[in-house]
Amino acid sequence: MLLGSAILEVVIGVVFVYILFSVICSALNEWMAGILKLRSSTLRVGIQNLLNDPAGEHLAKQFFNHPLFKGLTLGQSQSFPSYVPARTFARILIDIVTPAGAEHRDLTETYKRIRDVVANLSSANDELGKALLILIDEAGVNPQRIENTAKALQQLEKTRLDLLDFVHGAGNEIAQIEFAASTLEKIGELEASFKRAEEGATAALHQAQQNVETYFNEAMERLSGWYKRRVQVFILAFALGISVLLNVDTIAIAGSLATMPALRAAVVTAAENLEAVPQPSADSLGTINALLGQVDALGIPIGWRSAPGDLLGWILKVLGLLISTAAIAQGAPFWFDLLGKLINVRMAGKKPSTPGDKTNEPQA
Repeated sequence: MLLGSAILEVVIGVVFVYILFSVICSALNEWMAGILKLRSSTLRVGIQNLLNDPAGEHLAKQFFNHPLFKGLTLGQSQSFPSYVPARTFARILIDIVTPAGAEHRDLTETYKRIRDVVANLSSANDELGKALLILIDEAGVNPQRIENTAKALQQLEKTRLDLLDFVHGAGNEIAQIEFAASTLEKIGELEASFKRAEEGATAALHQAQQNVETYFNEAMERLSGWYKRRVQVFILAFALGISVLLNVDTIAIAGSLATMPALRAAVVTAAENLEAVPQPSADSLGTINALLGQVDALGIPIGWRSAPGDLLGWILKVLGLLISTAAIAQGAPFWFDLLGKLINVRMAGKKPSTPGDKTNEPQA
């Protein structure tokens, strides 16, 4: 009968095996995702839906052809990036809906164009679109304020023309001085008013850009959740394939660890030396071969050597394979965290060495 410490070591060994095969499963998944370009294709669909252009023929097409977006793929073998920063998304979107080429863009027109685009987006996702419209309005982009600024500019131009007419005209010198002083005072007030309005509008547009970034980040979080659910199907399929093809039978492995102290000690030592979850490298097949080599070196019993001889044996075999499939699909980080806790429990249960345990040397 196994002691409590031996049972704990068996559990540690099984968890360590789960970690190794979970990493193998992740490597296979990364390899498949790279071949199918799942990340980039998911991002493309997500942006097209976000821009209310599922076919990618209108606004999404302009977005993908923008130099800032194309710059994300420079130096990469793929033609479509797998990640777009939120700031880049906001800059591209605002740049598309804003007229280019003018030294000073019309803030009113910019605001209206942004609202028109977002209103169009809201038809695809009413809740998100309305939320973004509220965020843009809360940014402080006030069309009335901008129109008032434009009127102030017109008044400034009129005052300038009045001053020019006055300079060319004749009249009393004192009246000229008083009129000039009054006009200059008005010009100063108008310039200060315009400067404040321009700074406020610029800050408001900057805040609107930040709100667009927030909107994009939230959308990407939802897209990431959808991608993980989609990939989970592949992971489960790979986990089942690994368990069946390599005969990763949890019940058989636990039995071997329980009856073979040398194997149990070797696996526990390897588990204690595991400092971090092994990460799949760019060479996924190389990672898989290295991990399988480690399993073989430790002597962990996997692979098909013989088939069960009776119905009970087959029931236990299928049950062991299903347990392994579910465990491997859980992911290496989960098992690594559990492994750390189990090792801490094992270390805490060890009896510390004391001076009394050592043989005293005879005194001279």
